[in-house]
Amino acid sequence: MDKCGQLLPALQLLSQMCQERLADEISFNCAIAACEKSKDWRKALHLLEEMHLWSMPDEISYRAAMSACPGSEWPLVLTLLDIMSESMVEIGEISFNAALNALSVAPAATDQVALELLQRMAKQEVDP
Repeated sequence: MDKCGQLLPALQLLSQMCQERLADEISFNCAIAACEKSKDWRKALHLLEEMHLWSMPDEISYRAAMSACPGSEWPLVLTLLDIMSESMVEIGEISFNAALNALSVAPAATDQVALELLQRMAKQEVDP
């Protein structure tokens, strides 16, 4: 799927794949990554939710959706981390770093939240 960076072609291809019942984790991840590159966080979250009908989202799915979110949506990014944990999706370095990145560009003071996230990483033995 070489259209991962282009939102409209990626969404069109995913729609076609869904119609033909060919959609899978990779095709959804590609479309979510296109949303990330386009900073269309609402569409990324919609696709993440829709993905549950076709396959189970993985860490790549969640990380792309988190990275699509603007800094002002940092509480949503933390919620996605919690959903990953509840869904028993492994939370690795890339997901924690996506969350930390969201906190680093957040308009509000989030130092304490970032510290708590770093402590959570240490507890789960994930290197920052």
